[in-house]
Amino acid sequence: MENPLPTRPFSVESFAGMCSGLLGRLLALRPSICSPHSFWKNVLANCKPPPVMIERYLMNFYKYMDSLPEESRDRETDRLRNTEEHFALRRLTGGLMPSFDFIVMPYNLPDEAENHPIIARMKLAVGDLVITANVSLVPLHQCVDRY
Repeated sequence: MENPLPTRPFSVESFAGMCSGLLGRLLALRPSICSPHSFWKNVLANCKPPPVMIERYLMNFYKYMDSLPEESRDRETDRLRNTEEHFALRRLTGGLMPSFDFIVMPYNLPDEAENHPIIARMKLAVGDLVITANVSLVPLHQCVDRY
């Protein structure tokens, strides 16, 4: 099967530069809204999350950021992963875990609740549903083996 997505026009090395350039343009347009300092100042003022919630969010956010170059390398080299590898990487590159953490931040969930097996399975199922929905948006004719 061919990769239905076009090869990205940038290399892994230029990925960080592209992101920082985009952030720079956003900061130039709306510095009070887009700056990381203002973002966290607003989060801390409005949500008042405890340190454990901030730590959980940042841990998952760093995992997300660390996974992006791997996804970029795959696209650059036209690597197609098997289903298990694809889902494992997409669970990281989709940014779902930091999004979940951000959503529940005001509720101050203890680690016992966050790490409960049922909650973990629910987060995994919702994440996989999002991944599957994103894949289903690719038109079928782009995924058909041309041989």
